[in-house]
Amino acid sequence: MIMAEQTVVTYSEVVAGLKKPGELLLKQWDNTKASAMHMLLGAYDEYLELMQALAAKDKQGIIEEAGDFCFYCEGLLQDLSCNPDDLKIPEEEILQGLRPTDMLDQMIAVLTPIKRHLVYNKPLDLNEAGVGLIRLQALAL
Repeated sequence: MIMAEQTVVTYSEVVAGLKKPGELLLKQWDNTKASAMHMLLGAYDEYLELMQALAAKDKQGIIEEAGDFCFYCEGLLQDLSCNPDDLKIPEEEILQGLRPTDMLDQMIAVLTPIKRHLVYNKPLDLNEAGVGLIRLQALAL
């Protein structure tokens, strides 16, 4: 029996072959999608800064970072053309069942589908995304 020679592929080579090329992203994105990606990355960054301020019990930092986080969420709502007044959720239900400790789960549940929409052109339920962004803002405040 003759054994076939195995080719060893490094992790770096796997990543290089799978990552989405920048030139392809630039061809797919218009100004609104590019702005939405900026808002998405800003929301992730401000979330991390908010968590640091909370851990440090830095009241002024919490206020500042919560405001910054909400800024990016609002920008993302605008870039997705998602008007909060058009969302299908009663205002009294926005925080129903949520605890501040749920923020990371909400971040993942809301921002990951938006990223997949922007980068991979996956379908996006705008009502679900909008409601999620409004809930995140409410949690931050």
